[in-house]
Amino acid sequence: MKTKNLFFASITAMLCLTGCGDTTSAQDSTDTTSLETSQETSSEDNELVQEKLSFNVICPQGAPGLALSTYLSTDADKVEITTPLSTKNAFFSEDYDAIIFDATTANTLIDVKGAKFKLASIITAGNAFVLSTGNDDNGIMAEGDAILSFGNDSSVWNRVLKNAFSIDNVSYLGSTALAASAAITGTNEGEDVDYVVVAEPYVTKVLEEAPEVSVKYNLKTEWANYSKEEGLNDGKGFTDFPQAGLFISDELDSSTDESTIDNIKNFISIIEKNSLDLINNNGENVMKQIDQDVENGLYTTDETFGIDKDILEKVVDQNQNPMGIANALAFNACAYDYETFMSGSGNLGYSSPSENFYSQYFQAE
Repeated sequence: MKTKNLFFASITAMLCLTGCGDTTSAQDSTDTTSLETSQETSSEDNELVQEKLSFNVICPQGAPGLALSTYLSTDADKVEITTPLSTKNAFFSEDYDAIIFDATTANTLIDVKGAKFKLASIITAGNAFVLSTGNDDNGIMAEGDAILSFGNDSSVWNRVLKNAFSIDNVSYLGSTALAASAAITGTNEGEDVDYVVVAEPYVTKVLEEAPEVSVKYNLKTEWANYSKEEGLNDGKGFTDFPQAGLFISDELDSSTDESTIDNIKNFISIIEKNSLDLINNNGENVMKQIDQDVENGLYTTDETFGIDKDILEKVVDQNQNPMGIANALAFNACAYDYETFMSGSGNLGYSSPSENFYSQYFQAE
């Protein structure tokens, strides 16, 4: 296992004083607790002082963008929330120094295609649900059914889907927003669809707009069960799977300028603070900031996050979201053992990243 950047550990410890030991992907033989209940907010996190960003950040629309909400009113010119494709292309652009993107896809972009970025943290872990459109007569998802998902074949939730259910015939769409649209209509390119993999906050959008659609499986739960049954991770299984990661450029990562280092550490800490609020506080502070920004006319949530504000409010609040899940967006705010997941995930077909894949700011158990 990798332990990196000890000088940064004190900041992480301040933000996550308890529960961090249970928040990596590895679970012990008796604990199946997932991230929703394992992280607690430090009483000191409100003392964190935000600094102006000195670099440009890009992120796809959807759940991960909420981690950047603090900067949308203070550094809007430094933050771009856009399509997954544009975000992916940013790995080969000189216009950005920080990217939030699917960690396993980025792994390939970095280790195989030579993108000059490094993993600094895992922001979300395990946000993917199988929705049933009601078109399947027997209601049993199986090979031969029309199944859609978002992402690509290397995306971890799609490999979980295929392995846990012995399914190969999955078609992919470019974003979870497109997958949500297919779930709402029950069709894709004029053909009926039986099951669609969608991530929150779009799951709640689908359930509100299409009452006939139901949640068939939580892939995070299915992965926990499957990985333990398969004896993965020395028989302990995994509680979740890595999803959105924060990546910083090689240039930023190698900087020795003290002000730049402070800015990086503060940036990561702000993201962790927002994540903790979404994990333990029903996103109260994050939504308060968004409400204020929207009221001041800085942006609309539809344009920025790709979802209505009332939907966001329901998703982040366990008492309002339709599945009653705490931390439905599956945010992570502590160290994450990405290496153990990648090397120990069995038939998912991943391998250990190169040593150069990790930023000096990355925290692993």
